[in-house]
Amino acid sequence: MSVSTKNAIAYSTLRLVFASIDSKACRLSNSYRYDAEIAEAVQRRLSTINIATHWREQSSLWLVLQRRFIYVQGCVSPAFDKDKFLAELAKTADVDKVIDNTTSDPKAKPLPYPPSAP
Repeated sequence: MSVSTKNAIAYSTLRLVFASIDSKACRLSNSYRYDAEIAEAVQRRLSTINIATHWREQSSLWLVLQRRFIYVQGCVSPAFDKDKFLAELAKTADVDKVIDNTTSDPKAKPLPYPPSAP
């Protein structure tokens, strides 16, 4: 096989790989551009998953959305099924990762999230 044929095959393969990556992960040109859509979807999902997780009654949480990541911060009761809650949030369209920064002991040091100013 000639060098030019090998290069043509390699180039075609490379194009296919990039086309596959683009079609799966890169609907928008920048990860930050997903944040507004994710915020709307998360609000709808929180209403839906409250029935199964009772997060409103068993937690004091805030969510930070950035670059397709959801940072879950705050306090949860020891009985709260945090894994189920986080798994349900992760099902939100276009979310790459859910990061757990919660605690069941608000007096723990250090807190897993930055405390608010006094």
